[in-house]
Amino acid sequence: MKLHPLLICGSLFSLIFSAASLPATAAWQSAADMSAGRYAPTATLLPDGKILVAGGFDGTTTVASAQLFDPGSLDPATGRPGTFSPTGSLLTGRNFATATLLDNGTVLIAGGYNEAPIGSLGSLDTAEIYTPSTGKFTRLSARMTSPRELFTATKLPNGKVLLAGGFNTRTGRTLATAELYDPATGRFTATGTMKAAYGRFGHDALLLPTPVDASGNPTKVMIAGGKERSGPQAWFPLRSVELYDIPTGTFTTLGQMLNARDRPTAAWIAALKKVLVIGGQGTDANGKSIGVLPTEFIDPVARTFSPGPPLHKGRMAHTLSPLPDGSVLVAGGWSDSLDATPGSTTDTAERFIPTSQSGAFVWADPNPQDATQPAGMKASRHDQGAVALQDGRVIIFGGKQVETGGAITYLAGTEVYTAPRRLGDVNGDGSVDVSDGVLVVQATVKIVTLTPEQAQVADVNKDKLMNVADAVKILRVAVKLDPPFPE
Repeated sequence: MKLHPLLICGSLFSLIFSAASLPATAAWQSAADMSAGRYAPTATLLPDGKILVAGGFDGTTTVASAQLFDPGSLDPATGRPGTFSPTGSLLTGRNFATATLLDNGTVLIAGGYNEAPIGSLGSLDTAEIYTPSTGKFTRLSARMTSPRELFTATKLPNGKVLLAGGFNTRTGRTLATAELYDPATGRFTATGTMKAAYGRFGHDALLLPTPVDASGNPTKVMIAGGKERSGPQAWFPLRSVELYDIPTGTFTTLGQMLNARDRPTAAWIAALKKVLVIGGQGTDANGKSIGVLPTEFIDPVARTFSPGPPLHKGRMAHTLSPLPDGSVLVAGGWSDSLDATPGSTTDTAERFIPTSQSGAFVWADPNPQDATQPAGMKASRHDQGAVALQDGRVIIFGGKQVETGGAITYLAGTEVYTAPRRLGDVNGDGSVDVSDGVLVVQATVKIVTLTPEQAQVADVNKDKLMNVADAVKILRVAVKLDPPFPE
């Protein structure tokens, strides 16, 4: 094994630090506040690293304003991470819309709901394009094939966007229809119809990495769960799962989940080559709404459904964010009570950590005084916006807070979750490789300065000394001369 030349001159220098002074390995931190409360906004990571937050509902009106969040800056007034700057406003205020980053760097904002008389607005069939270079929204002249809210938008490998399902307040029905947006023409065209008899809304959609076509592009989108309305008072959470075939534009039934789930989330777990479906709301034998604690795995190739590890807290309308180390963060959501008392939003968050066979959920932010309990977000919330960054941070925007006593707050607050780093993952990219060892060497000879979080995971020998011995150990793990560090 050839070591970096800096190992030679760095072998005599070590850096001493106090582990007791380091911050918690995973924590929530308040960030800058938005200009308005935003319930069910969109949040989109732009190519320049800023985040576009648009629309929402503030408790009185549907919000048309939008803001740009810079996660790399500090608020000079408060010292909190991130700053907001104004940008153009939506031409139509909307919440429960979708936002999709297109291949040309613009953002498609489609559908949603506007809090206005049902005869005039309600569910929307309009769409807008946000152009980062001008900071302006422009309305598409073409309309969607149907008004939709609480639907899914999935960008396909060919650059088009699949819009599927949703609810239409103008008809009072859930939708089985789907459509494609083509950026090349700026138009929406109908595609296949879903197999769910009464359609679905509040489902999740996921572009599957397998199977692929001859060019290596994925060919399937999975649609899971949601809720149907089959009659005036007949609302039912769904177990059904469908596959959309991109080449043919048709839907086929994949199967039935083990649990019915309204407002679940779904994540591809690369280590297992399976989809993990998380949370959602179901019903018990008496028809009472309950949070679904069991998760489940779906193997879309073998077409099998199997139990996954349980959540600590039932939740629906939460957010799901992939982390660099292959784990998944689920945060907030609506949690039904286990007794006759009303449900409420939760401030808890959990991480799914995969293993070779399955995995487990752990509190994302263990309480320093009692690691079996979560520290919790600064505010409980559901239907918030969320964006995951490559450095392991997740930014949460707005949402709606409902306390146990019924008090409601439309949140303007923003929070930042800092994911725990794996031991040896000094640069925070989710893996332990040669670059991590080199970074430790550079720190020992004062070429670079590590943050306290980096220094903590660099001390792989756990002797409170960061030195070349740690770098050598990291390099040996990186080139597989030694086994991986424990999680």
